[in-house]
Amino acid sequence: MQTLAGHIVHDAEICGGEPRIRGTRITVRAIVESVRLYHAEEPVLRAFPDLTPTALNAALVYYVEHPEEIDQYISEHAMAERDTTDIPQVLKPSRRIIPFCEALSRSRCGHRFRCTSPAPGP
Repeated sequence: MQTLAGHIVHDAEICGGEPRIRGTRITVRAIVESVRLYHAEEPVLRAFPDLTPTALNAALVYYVEHPEEIDQYISEHAMAERDTTDIPQVLKPSRRIIPFCEALSRSRCGHRFRCTSPAPGP
């Protein structure tokens, strides 16, 4: 389905069905969040090189016409970023291992954060 003179499209197979700019994976949600962050059009256009000023305006008009839909996507996206329940424990940083790795990597090669696991015991 296309809306706003064909700039905004919905496709259940792309970007989870979120409204996005036709021909890109740039969602209206991402544009709205960027405008909120930068408070200006120019930085948003620089952040998304494939985004035209017309498409940016179409996304903002879409948001004005469908604020509840886009705010729901923003809320869901924020919750997903905070949710770490599916991350395996081995990928979560350990307070005990990080200082050890920093000290080990500096003492062996001089580069910081090269170590990914503790050295074998004595």
